[in-house]
Parts: sequence; structure tokens; C-alpha cells
Amino acid sequence: MKTEGPKFWQPNDKGSKRRSKKQNPVVRPSYNPPFVSKKTTVVSTSVTDEKTPSVSAEPHSKYVNPYKWADDFNTRTKAIEVRQPTKTQNTEAKAAIPGDSRAHMSESERIEEFTETGNFSYLTPALARKLGFAVDENGVISLSTEDEDTFRHNELLKLGIDTGALRNTSPESALVQLIPLAATRQSSHDDDGVENRKYIAEGEILALIREHPEKYVHALFRLIDLRHTAGLQTIALVDHLTHLIKDHVTQLQEDQQNPHLPKAPYYRNLLKSLDYIMSSAEELKGRSSSEPGALYFVSARAQVLADEILALEPVKQDVDQVIPFELIKGTYALFSGDKNRIYVASRSVSKNVAQAIRTGWTSEFVTRGHDIPSYDYEFVPEAVIDLLDDVLDSGTPIDQYLASIPALSEKLTQDMVDEYVLMLDSRMRKIIETDLNIRLRDLSIPEQLYFLEYAKTTSLGSFAQLSVFVQIYESLGLRTFLALEHFDKNFGADIIEYGNWKDALGNRDHADEVFHRFGKLQDKVNEVKEFLVGHFHKSADKKLIFDVQEYVRKRAAQFLDDVLSHGPSWESFGKTIELLKKADEEVVLFTSATKLLQKRGELSLEEIQGVSLEQYEGQTISEKDRAEMLRIHAERYREKYPADLYETLHGQLTKALSDDSSRFYLLRRKGEIVTYVRFDSAEEHKKGAHVASFMTESRFAGGNLGEALFEVALQRELAQGKTIYGECDPPLASLYERHGFKVVRKYVDAHGVPTSDIELAPPSSSSAAV
Repeated sequence: MKTEGPKFWQPNDKGSKRRSKKQNPVVRPSYNPPFVSKKTTVVSTSVTDEKTPSVSAEPHSKYVNPYKWADDFNTRTKAIEVRQPTKTQNTEAKAAIPGDSRAHMSESERIEEFTETGNFSYLTPALARKLGFAVDENGVISLSTEDEDTFRHNELLKLGIDTGALRNTSPESALVQLIPLAATRQSSHDDDGVENRKYIAEGEILALIREHPEKYVHALFRLIDLRHTAGLQTIALVDHLTHLIKDHVTQLQEDQQNPHLPKAPYYRNLLKSLDYIMSSAEELKGRSSSEPGALYFVSARAQVLADEILALEPVKQDVDQVIPFELIKGTYALFSGDKNRIYVASRSVSKNVAQAIRTGWTSEFVTRGHDIPSYDYEFVPEAVIDLLDDVLDSGTPIDQYLASIPALSEKLTQDMVDEYVLMLDSRMRKIIETDLNIRLRDLSIPEQLYFLEYAKTTSLGSFAQLSVFVQIYESLGLRTFLALEHFDKNFGADIIEYGNWKDALGNRDHADEVFHRFGKLQDKVNEVKEFLVGHFHKSADKKLIFDVQEYVRKRAAQFLDDVLSHGPSWESFGKTIELLKKADEEVVLFTSATKLLQKRGELSLEEIQGVSLEQYEGQTISEKDRAEMLRIHAERYREKYPADLYETLHGQLTKALSDDSSRFYLLRRKGEIVTYVRFDSAEEHKKGAHVASFMTESRFAGGNLGEALFEVALQRELAQGKTIYGECDPPLASLYERHGFKVVRKYVDAHGVPTSDIELAPPSSSSAAV
């Protein structure tokens, strides 16, 4: 991977400042020794602004990982525990290794460079001993000391793990105790307890491997559980440990130039470890594609790990640590150096990153386009590097970011967050996005988590079916498939069957329209807050926003369920077209909001933007409105009642539309009739008014708008001091009872339809006066 200007360097963690570009780029130390001896003082290096790192001694009260800071590269004090160099030591410049090109350097200069780079070639054997590293009789530096072993033993005892007992049990049993500690995600960079446990457990695993590579390497790989998402954490740990061992072998070979190195037991065991890692990777590669019950999510990642170890795939630098990636469209995020945390940039910083990414590209890169995944970057523009601190400093930790999303807050668990971080790893993103031919950033955060919940429990075979479906319908198809969150996995299978059936018939465009409409319905979830403020003049609280969002999601999923309920048949075409007409995303959002506001008693028809409340006598209604009201009546009643009853009711409405004894209350939105209520003053009801029609246009059904209008109309009618009469279907009686009606008779009418007579007396004159 190429860069212009500075090389890839390790970004710092949250709340820190990056090393100045005027200094040499910092290369991440490739081997992280777990712990060193406590019988020392601390030499610390601090990186601030344009200043050169300084070396100073200070006491330190606990054991630290000397290279922990290299993972996060932050401005907190970076410490490695060493004996305080004396003046005499600082002036020494002897080369303890023949041909040492750094013979001119003092010990303090060597220590400073070693702490900056992690490069062992800066250390002479004598200085390495002073720093707490073990050096054998041949001058080969290892990373194990009696003090370190004792410390690790004592710390593990506090966690209930006896290192002596570990070595007397099977390798699998020993590693089962250590892996959960070493693979734990450190969700906060301030959580030193988790961090120390990770490095202690990691150090013990490395010690076991160095002692008996023939036992523990194979056992470690065998413990990768391909049938559970915990396997992803083990894979990440194995990947990390493999790189540590490889890199340390490389440093021993390149840095020490020691003729005795090939015979050193420590070095020979490390080489054996690499041999066993290769053979274990071969076994893992076969297992990842054939093990019964293996999950796609884990198997695919295991395959990549095996291929990289076996060099079947080029191993690139981990771009997650140096390049922000697009979490959702327009919002960027960046991993911490240790890959445990993700920081989501603020809106303004994300905008700056998007702009910077579009600068300085090569001609080949421009041909591919700027909008490509971060894992495919050819190089990192310097303008992007300049913004990494801004991403971290403005960023919200992913745990907090997810918890702030109303649709997730009640469902979110720590395991979900941990698994989500693993899914966003650049290697996992590349696997998913390549196999499905989509970009995760095209999904909303809830949709990404719904996908995670599906993928982490899905076998290789089942995922292959989804892959074929998404290859055809792309992100629209995947977003639609994720509607199974509101139903069950059988619903997901129905979606795939529907899409494949349409594609086989050459009607892919028809399915595309269904999926496109569903996606637009889902997108309205993100507009709820602004919609409530703009249309209802409500300063919406979180509970209302969440409730409306959930209702919109359910309405969208119900639309899809209605489409699929007709099954893959030719007769379903007409039904689907009707459903598409009704699935107007703007109307769904509007009716979802009105329903929830009406249930809360906060819906005021007069205050809704673009809505008008009108009252007419039958003979004053325009021809256009009459035609529309008759259409709505026919649409709602034609299939509901027997033909003779429908004709009777339709005739009565037609007559009332020209009769000055009938009163109509209409609710319009943007000029369109949404719902209407009709009252008659017919001869048979001289002592009162008859509620005769109560209709809502089918697209606006479910929004409680008819009931809200009925409540307004009813109060105006009751103000005349007359009793209100009516008939209704028995299931609707409860609606009228909410408004004070009483059921006075139940019977089956002349058309064979069950009917309830209802009645509401006007308030007393004294009440009316009030």
C-alpha cells in the first residue's frame, strides 16, 4: 500500500494529539511483549505538539504493558519500566554486537528509539538485560523473565487460574481458561482492568506456545468454534498472536545479526511455532468450508485468516487503524489502534473527511471512482491523515452511539455491540460486501444490526441463498429481506422466494418496485423528528419519536407481508399494484404520527400543517368532491357487504350528496379528501340526527383520522341539543362507546348482516351552557 508524504502510522486513541508530521513517522512496534519486571523505575516518553519526545524518570506503581501505547498511540504517558540510566551509562557507546551500525548511540538514545519504534536492534544484550528482557549466553534477546513469569502467575491466581495447573492439564483445557480473557473487547480506553487481564492472558498463551509449540498451536486453532460467533473473537486473537510471533522472528533475524541465533532454543521454538501455525492453517482452511453447522459469518473470516497465513491472499496493512470508513452514508468512523473501539465522527468532521478523501488521487484511482470501500484504498491522501485526530477527538464511542438510537436502546446488549465491532473490521466488511455485492453503509444502523443478528446464526448454505438473491436485487433486496426483524426467519425465506420467482418470470422490475417502495417506507423512520415538528408543531419527546418510528417500520413490514400473502401467482400482480398505490411513504408517516398523537390525546386537526376541516350541506358539495366521496365509499364497502346492501347504502349516499338535510364534515390534506362523516336529519329521525356515513380513504386508514374528525363533528351535532342515532357493525360498537354511545339493540338485518343500533343523548342544558 502506497502513501504520499508520511507512511502509514498508528493513530492515537480518543482524546489525544497526533505526533507532529515534522517528526519521523512512527511505525507500530510489531511485537508486543506482555509485561516486564517491576523492580525498576519508569522511563516515559511524552508526545506533545511539535516537541521532541523527552525522557524522564518517575515512579510507577503497577505493571504495564510496555507497548500498550503503541496500539493506541496516544498522548497519555508512554511507559516502559527500566532501571534509571546513570550518567556513565548515558555516555557509553560501545557496540556489543559486531558490526552494530548504532555503535555511536548512547544508552539513553537507544532507549528512546526503542520505546519509540519497538525495534530491538537499538538494544545491546547488556542494555536489554537492564530493561528486564532475558538474554541467553549467545546474546539472543527473548521476552521472558523470571520476574515476568512470577508476576503473571500471581495475577492469574487472582483470577482463579493456576499456571502450574495449566501445564498439567490438556492444552485445550488450558487455553479454554485463557482465551476468554485474552479475547475480551476493551470497550473503554480507561478500563485498565480489562486491558491488563487481556495482556496477562495473552502473555501466558504466548509463554505456553514458546515452551511447547507442538502442543499449543494446534490446540489454539482447534478451539476456533465455527458454529458460534465466539469463534470470531478467537480468530481475531489467533490472527494477532500469529503476527506477534512472525514479527518477532523477523526482528530476531534482521535486527540482531547474531551468528548464534540459529542454535538458540528460544529462536528454534519460535520457528517451530510458525511451522505449526502453517499446518494448523491448512487444517482450518478445510474445516471452514466443510464443517457441519458452520456459520457463514465465522467460516468466511476463518477462511481469510487461513489464506493470509498460507500466503494465498496478500496480507495488507490493517487499514482500519489509519483510514476512517463510512459507517452510514455521510458519517465516518475510525477504529482505535487496538481495534477494540470505534469512534463515530461528528457531522462536521465527517463532512471534512468526505471532502479530503476526494483529493490527491492517482489517475488509476480516479478511474475507479472516489466512492470505494476503505479496504480498497490505493493510498491515503495526506489531507485524510491530517483529520484522524479530529475524528477521534470529536468522535462518540460506538457503545454510546448505538445506545443513543431510540430504535436500539431497549434491545441493545453488550454482546451485540462486541459482535458489531467485529463485523465492522475491514476484513469482515470486505467478505460481506464482496459476497453480497452491496455496501454496509447503505443500510441504516438498525438494519446493520438486524443483518448481524441474521448472519451470526446462519449456516453457509442458507447464506448462499441470500447471496444469490442480493446479487440480483442488491441493497434494495437486502433491506427488504431484513424486514424479517418484524416477523420471523420464514418471512425472510418468503422474500427470497418471491424475488427469485419474479426474476425467473422476467419480472425483476416488478419486484424491484416492491423492494424500492419498502425501502422508501423504511427511510421515513429517519425523518420522524423533523416531520413531527414541521407538520404538527410538536417538540417531540424521545418516546413519541420511538413509537412513531416503530409504527412506521411495522406498517412497512405489513405492506410487504400483504404483497407476499398473495403468493407467487399471476393473480397476485393486480393485488400488488393496488398495494403499491396504498404504500405512499409520505402518507404512512403522516398516518403513523396521527395515530400515536391521537392515542396520546395530543392530536389537533386544526393545527396540522396542510390540513383543513370543512363543513357542507349535501347540495353545496362540488361535483368533483361528490365523485371522490362515492369512489371512497365504493372502495370500502363494495367487497365488505352483500351486493343488495351495498347498492342500498350507495344509493342513500348518492341521494344525500344532493340533499340540504344532510351535513358533511370533510378533512382534507393538501386538497385531497382524507376522511368524511355524514349526518342526516331524515323524517324517521325527527327527534335527532342520524350518523349515516363514516369513511376514510384507504391509503389513510389506520391513522385514527376518521375518529378524530368524528369527534369534532359529533360535538358540533350534539350542540344542537338532539339525540344522535346510528347503526354499526358489532365489532365497531366499542369505537362508538368510547365517544359515549350506548348499544340499544343487536340484531341481524334484512340483508343477513349482524347489526347494532347505537344512541347518544345530548348533554344536559346546564352542561351545554357551560
